[in-house]
Amino acid sequence: MNKFLLLFSVFSVATLHAQTASDTLEILDLLEKESRTWRSGDVAEHASCWQERFYNKVWINRGGGTLLDIPAEVIINPSAEMTGQGGQAYLSNFQFNIYGDQAWVNHDEVSVGVDGKETYTHEMRLLEKVKGEWKLVGQSLYPYHLPEQKTDTTSYLNIVDITSKKVETLLIENRHFEAPNWHQDGYLLFNSYGHLEKLDLKTKELSVLPTGNLSALNNDHGLSPDGKFIYFNSYRTGHMQLWRMGVDGSNPEQLTFDSYSNWFPHISPDNQWMVYISYIEDQKQQHLFGKKVKLRLMNLETREITDLTSIFYGGQGTINVPSWSPDSKRVAFVSYSIGN
Repeated sequence: MNKFLLLFSVFSVATLHAQTASDTLEILDLLEKESRTWRSGDVAEHASCWQERFYNKVWINRGGGTLLDIPAEVIINPSAEMTGQGGQAYLSNFQFNIYGDQAWVNHDEVSVGVDGKETYTHEMRLLEKVKGEWKLVGQSLYPYHLPEQKTDTTSYLNIVDITSKKVETLLIENRHFEAPNWHQDGYLLFNSYGHLEKLDLKTKELSVLPTGNLSALNNDHGLSPDGKFIYFNSYRTGHMQLWRMGVDGSNPEQLTFDSYSNWFPHISPDNQWMVYISYIEDQKQQHLFGKKVKLRLMNLETREITDLTSIFYGGQGTINVPSWSPDSKRVAFVSYSIGN
């Protein structure tokens, strides 16, 4: 009997730990989605992250003993003008307290605007599990400031899922790096100050490759995986657009026709998708760093184009080289910030 109770207790504790780990991952996904959809302007998906309750609360501590009490309805069902402003958010320093179908989470957030400027908040999120899914029911924010201490650009190495559009940040460092390239053996290569560095995706170990005195390791062949086409950007119409032609130079074909300045077309390994970077404002024949940009995705069969990310601070270095995962499901890219 005692042995049975001991085994039951061990099983219960193991099950509890497994459930807590599962809940933690689900909450992290929810917080990422809530932040991303607010910035992209996807009002319906953002609302799906919340559960309306009569006790919903959204508080912002303004310092000096003052508290701004925002009607939760404004956050749950915002006006179109409030959302879709672009930018990115980076959440860290999580503390979880999960008890049954309720939870609260503390975390820090660095919000990066489309101008590259950073703002900082300490946040607490209140959640409930509704019909098996975690939903937000309240939050409080405490804005704070960091002392001026940065000496370089902050670079964020990200990967984005082309189906869910979920963005995962792998590396944040106070230096400039660029042009991530996804190797089929499970690591990313990128450039930094003329050196080539390697990030192992499993261990997150970072190392510098011994390339001697070589620099400008930033090459982009622009070939389709099936070897039939060369993809390139051209200013021949008086606006930077994306084109393709046969590998022998025959049959040039324009692919984009919008007002953006479009650069760096990269074809997925399965030959179904083209990801590229769009400058929001006309850059003539330049692809500069520190501009408002977004990643876009074209279905090569239907030619349908969708936004893969919201607008963020990037440009040169964001996606210069092919950065598709070998399974054609994710894309690596770099975004930046320049402090507050």
